[in-house]
Amino acid sequence: MWNKSSFRLDRKICGQGFIYLDGIWVPDGQKMSIVNTYGPCDMIHKRNLWDQIRQLRDLSLGVLWCILGDFNSIRTSEERVRLSQRRVNDTNIDDFNKWIEDLQVEDVPCVVRKFTWYKPNG
Repeated sequence: MWNKSSFRLDRKICGQGFIYLDGIWVPDGQKMSIVNTYGPCDMIHKRNLWDQIRQLRDLSLGVLWCILGDFNSIRTSEERVRLSQRRVNDTNIDDFNKWIEDLQVEDVPCVVRKFTWYKPNG
């Protein structure tokens, strides 16, 4: 169970599109990093965000990592409804998947809903 005494914060970094927390998961005494992100919509800034997170990851090997938030990226074309309205670039999908693989993190699937966001007017 999470409560404010479960995580002892040692360091906080606020970057463009992310907040990075570094500390100790107190119940287990395990070093842990948590990154909450809100990704930009354009690919140049997305790749910049991915690079910044990768750099933080490279500086903290052997630490448990949790990356969460909205990357404004998709892993497959099926993750976008009404695909014909908005073209998906397979290179962008491939780059995002490669980044996830390189970081050795796991994408936890949604349990209740297939999509986390949708535009009500279609």
